[in-house]
Amino acid sequence: SFLAEFYSHVKMFITYRPTYAYAITGSLATLILAFVLIRFQPEQKTETVHLQPTPIDSSIVLAQYKAQERVSQYFQKSRTLLVGLANMKTDDAANFDVRAEKIKARTLIREARFVRMQPINNRTERLVNDLERILIELANLEEANDIPNVELIRSGIHQENLLFKIRMAEASFDTSRRVARERIY
Repeated sequence: SFLAEFYSHVKMFITYRPTYAYAITGSLATLILAFVLIRFQPEQKTETVHLQPTPIDSSIVLAQYKAQERVSQYFQKSRTLLVGLANMKTDDAANFDVRAEKIKARTLIREARFVRMQPINNRTERLVNDLERILIELANLEEANDIPNVELIRSGIHQENLLFKIRMAEASFDTSRRVARERIY
Protein backbone atom coordinates (compact mmCIF):
# COMPACT_ATOMS: atom_id res chain seq x y z
CA SER A 1 0.00 0.00 0.00
CA PHE A 2 0.99 3.62 0.47
CA LEU A 3 3.38 3.04 3.38
CA ALA A 4 5.08 0.15 1.65
CA GLU A 5 5.55 2.20 -1.51
CA PHE A 6 6.88 5.19 0.52
CA TYR A 7 9.30 2.92 2.39
CA SER A 8 10.67 1.50 -0.87
CA HIS A 9 11.23 5.02 -2.27
CA VAL A 10 13.08 6.07 0.90
CA LYS A 11 15.18 2.89 0.83
CA MET A 12 16.06 3.41 -2.84
CA PHE A 13 16.89 7.12 -2.14
CA ILE A 14 19.20 6.16 0.74
CA THR A 15 20.87 3.43 -1.29
CA TYR A 16 21.55 5.48 -4.44
CA ARG A 17 22.04 8.93 -2.92
CA PRO A 18 23.64 8.48 0.51
CA THR A 19 25.11 12.03 0.74
CA TYR A 20 21.65 13.59 0.37
CA ALA A 21 20.30 11.17 2.94
CA TYR A 22 23.02 12.14 5.42
CA ALA A 23 22.36 15.83 4.83
CA ILE A 24 18.61 15.45 5.35
CA THR A 25 19.11 13.28 8.44
CA GLY A 26 21.58 15.76 9.93
CA SER A 27 19.24 18.68 9.25
CA LEU A 28 16.30 16.88 10.85
CA ALA A 29 18.43 15.95 13.88
CA THR A 30 19.57 19.56 14.27
CA LEU A 31 16.00 20.81 13.98
CA ILE A 32 14.75 18.32 16.60
CA LEU A 33 17.63 19.16 18.94
CA ALA A 34 16.97 22.91 18.62
CA PHE A 35 13.27 22.35 19.30
CA VAL A 36 14.03 20.26 22.40
CA LEU A 37 16.54 22.81 23.74
CA ILE A 38 14.19 25.74 23.23
CA ARG A 39 11.11 23.94 24.50
CA PHE A 40 12.63 22.40 27.61
CA GLN A 41 14.95 25.25 28.55
CA PRO A 42 15.06 25.79 32.33
CA GLU A 43 13.19 28.92 33.30
CA GLN A 44 15.36 31.68 34.62
CA LYS A 45 13.93 33.78 37.34
CA THR A 46 14.47 37.40 36.58
CA GLU A 47 13.95 39.82 39.36
CA THR A 48 12.84 43.26 38.47
CA VAL A 49 14.04 45.85 40.88
CA HIS A 50 11.90 48.93 41.03
CA LEU A 51 13.96 51.80 42.34
CA GLN A 52 11.85 54.40 43.94
CA PRO A 53 13.36 57.46 45.48
CA THR A 54 13.35 57.46 49.22
CA PRO A 55 11.81 60.42 51.01
CA ILE A 56 15.30 61.49 52.11
CA ASP A 57 16.61 61.54 48.55
CA SER A 58 13.73 63.57 47.21
CA SER A 59 13.92 66.02 50.09
CA ILE A 60 17.64 66.53 49.44
CA VAL A 61 17.00 67.09 45.75
CA LEU A 62 14.15 69.47 46.61
CA ALA A 63 16.40 71.41 49.01
CA GLN A 64 19.10 71.64 46.31
CA TYR A 65 16.52 72.85 43.81
CA LYS A 66 15.26 75.53 46.21
CA ALA A 67 18.84 76.65 46.94
CA GLN A 68 19.60 76.88 43.23
CA GLU A 69 16.36 78.80 42.73
CA ARG A 70 17.41 81.26 45.43
CA VAL A 71 20.89 81.68 43.90
CA SER A 72 19.32 82.25 40.50
CA GLN A 73 16.99 84.88 41.98
CA TYR A 74 20.01 86.57 43.57
CA PHE A 75 21.64 86.90 40.16
CA GLN A 76 18.41 88.07 38.55
CA LYS A 77 17.82 90.74 41.20
CA SER A 78 21.45 91.85 41.03
CA ARG A 79 21.30 92.12 37.26
CA THR A 80 18.08 94.13 37.44
CA LEU A 81 19.59 96.51 39.99
CA LEU A 82 22.81 96.98 38.01
CA VAL A 83 20.97 97.52 34.71
CA GLY A 84 18.78 100.12 36.38
CA LEU A 85 21.81 101.81 37.88
CA ALA A 86 23.73 101.73 34.59
CA ASN A 87 20.79 103.25 32.69
CA MET A 88 19.92 105.85 35.30
CA LYS A 89 20.01 109.45 34.02
CA THR A 90 22.38 111.61 36.03
CA ASP A 91 21.64 114.88 34.18
CA ASP A 92 19.21 116.28 36.73
CA ALA A 93 20.99 116.36 40.11
CA ALA A 94 17.94 117.75 41.92
CA ASN A 95 15.74 114.76 40.98
CA PHE A 96 18.49 112.15 41.19
CA ASP A 97 17.81 109.70 44.05
CA VAL A 98 19.27 106.24 44.72
CA ARG A 99 17.67 105.53 48.12
CA ALA A 100 15.60 102.61 46.77
CA GLU A 101 18.70 101.16 45.09
CA LYS A 102 20.65 101.46 48.36
CA ILE A 103 17.97 99.47 50.20
CA LYS A 104 17.93 96.81 47.51
CA ALA A 105 21.74 96.64 47.60
CA ARG A 106 21.67 95.96 51.36
CA THR A 107 19.18 93.13 50.81
CA LEU A 108 21.37 91.63 48.10
CA ILE A 109 24.45 91.86 50.32
CA ARG A 110 22.68 89.70 52.91
CA GLU A 111 21.62 87.31 50.16
CA ALA A 112 25.24 87.05 48.96
CA ARG A 113 26.14 85.41 52.28
CA PHE A 114 23.65 82.63 51.53
CA VAL A 115 25.00 82.25 47.99
CA ARG A 116 28.55 81.80 49.32
CA MET A 117 27.41 78.86 51.47
CA GLN A 118 26.14 77.00 48.39
CA PRO A 119 28.35 74.66 46.35
CA ILE A 120 29.40 77.07 43.59
CA ASN A 121 32.37 77.01 41.26
CA ASN A 122 35.31 79.43 41.44
CA ARG A 123 34.04 81.64 38.64
CA THR A 124 30.68 82.10 40.33
CA GLU A 125 32.41 82.77 43.65
CA ARG A 126 34.52 85.53 42.06
CA LEU A 127 31.37 86.99 40.50
CA VAL A 128 29.61 87.03 43.88
CA ASN A 129 32.66 88.78 45.41
CA ASP A 130 32.71 91.39 42.62
CA LEU A 131 28.97 91.95 42.94
CA GLU A 132 29.22 92.28 46.69
CA ARG A 133 31.94 94.90 46.35
CA ILE A 134 29.76 96.97 44.00
CA LEU A 135 26.70 96.49 46.18
CA ILE A 136 28.59 97.55 49.31
CA GLU A 137 29.77 100.70 47.54
CA LEU A 138 26.19 101.43 46.50
CA ALA A 139 24.74 100.69 49.95
CA ASN A 140 27.30 102.93 51.65
CA LEU A 141 26.72 106.04 49.55
CA GLU A 142 26.57 109.00 51.92
CA GLU A 143 23.93 110.95 50.06
CA ALA A 144 20.95 109.88 47.99
CA ASN A 145 22.13 112.03 45.08
CA ASP A 146 25.88 111.38 45.14
CA ILE A 147 26.36 111.51 41.36
CA PRO A 148 30.21 111.29 41.28
CA ASN A 149 30.24 108.10 43.36
CA VAL A 150 27.37 106.63 41.33
CA GLU A 151 29.41 107.30 38.18
CA LEU A 152 32.36 105.52 39.81
CA ILE A 153 30.13 102.52 40.58
CA ARG A 154 28.81 102.52 37.02
CA SER A 155 32.33 102.51 35.61
CA GLY A 156 33.15 99.55 37.90
CA ILE A 157 30.14 97.66 36.54
CA HIS A 158 31.34 98.34 33.01
CA GLN A 159 35.03 97.59 33.66
CA GLU A 160 34.30 94.31 35.43
CA ASN A 161 31.79 93.38 32.71
CA LEU A 162 29.44 92.32 35.50
CA LEU A 163 26.24 92.25 33.47
CA PHE A 164 27.69 89.72 31.03
CA LYS A 165 29.10 87.60 33.87
CA ILE A 166 25.72 87.63 35.61
CA ARG A 167 23.97 86.49 32.42
CA MET A 168 26.45 83.62 32.08
CA ALA A 169 25.93 82.59 35.72
CA GLU A 170 22.16 82.76 35.28
CA ALA A 171 22.35 80.50 32.23
CA SER A 172 24.46 78.04 34.19
CA PHE A 173 22.06 77.98 37.12
CA ASP A 174 19.03 77.72 34.83
CA THR A 175 20.50 74.55 33.36
CA SER A 176 21.24 73.15 36.83
CA ARG A 177 17.73 74.00 38.00
CA ARG A 178 16.19 72.33 34.96
CA VAL A 179 18.15 69.14 35.67
CA ALA A 180 17.17 69.24 39.34
CA ARG A 181 13.51 69.85 38.44
CA GLU A 182 13.56 66.80 36.16
CA ARG A 183 15.03 64.72 38.99
CA ILE A 184 12.26 65.83 41.34
CA TYR A 185 9.43 65.05 38.96
